[in-house]
Amino acid sequence: MKRIFIILLTLGMLKTFAQQKPYYTQYILNNYILNPALSGIENYTDVKLSYRNQWTGIEGAPVTVYLSAHAPIGKKDYRTTATSFEVPGENPRGRSYWENYTAPAPHHGVGIIIMNDKTGYISKFSAYATYAYHKGLSPKTTLAGGFLGGISNVSIDRSKIEFATLDPNDPAIGYTNG
Repeated sequence: MKRIFIILLTLGMLKTFAQQKPYYTQYILNNYILNPALSGIENYTDVKLSYRNQWTGIEGAPVTVYLSAHAPIGKKDYRTTATSFEVPGENPRGRSYWENYTAPAPHHGVGIIIMNDKTGYISKFSAYATYAYHKGLSPKTTLAGGFLGGISNVSIDRSKIEFATLDPNDPAIGYTNG
């Protein structure tokens, strides 16, 4: 039991986020960037490029650039899903649509995410590959599970680090006399 606990504890600490987690403003347009289980959920190859420059004009402001792409594998019918229209003008929430709709066949999805996030003198480059499995449970419900693996490189530009002159009378620093 102790061995299992140590293994689970070690696996749980593989990656943690704190102050340097990128801030995605367009997550509604690209949910895949936050959830690898969405890879291959669409009927097409989905490629997205994003550039975000927060607080323009301020030195050291966060800048995030990413490219994401994902596609389905083994999807039998690329035309008929709950979000596609087979007949022009067909209502996807209409009774006749749902009476004829069946759960999608199980399929896989793969994708990549390449990202560079820079805040001040800290820069983080990441490249990830994703895999997902999609299983239709009912006409309106699909279960999907995903996996993300890759590399991250965090670097510090030491030439941009500046230390201010310390004031010995500043009580926050904690100088002591004697």
